[in-house]
Amino acid sequence: MLGSLLLRLHRSFSRYSVFVVAATLGLAALAKAIALPQLVATLDGSMLMPPYLAMPAALILVAWEVVLTFGLMLPVSRGGSLWCSAATLSGFIGFAVWRSVAGLPVPCSCFGPLFAAPPAASAAICLALLLCVYTGLVQVPAFAVEST
Repeated sequence: MLGSLLLRLHRSFSRYSVFVVAATLGLAALAKAIALPQLVATLDGSMLMPPYLAMPAALILVAWEVVLTFGLMLPVSRGGSLWCSAATLSGFIGFAVWRSVAGLPVPCSCFGPLFAAPPAASAAICLALLLCVYTGLVQVPAFAVEST
């Protein structure tokens, strides 16, 4: 009884966590698109690329987050989109670590003008989203039988 309840809870959480990641990435893409100059300034100030690549990188990032959002919503592409979301979130964590280690004063621009988070907070948000991605990737067997 308890085993089947836990299995149902895990399946429900797994299903909804994917939509949490999709909604978060979609909101982030929208916020970044609205405040594109802020994102370009963040990418330029990060010293990770030449200044002339900041605008194309910002546009690619916004488009990538939109693609991931729709990919997570479609069952046929959900598995690949989960893996790509995990890689993207890992890159965001790497950027947060880079900002912290290098002492860069640039904001994260995670959610555009909605809020600017310090490196530790943006890494924590990405870790929480990675947990949601992980629960979506872990497949619970559909024919689990509870032993009596």
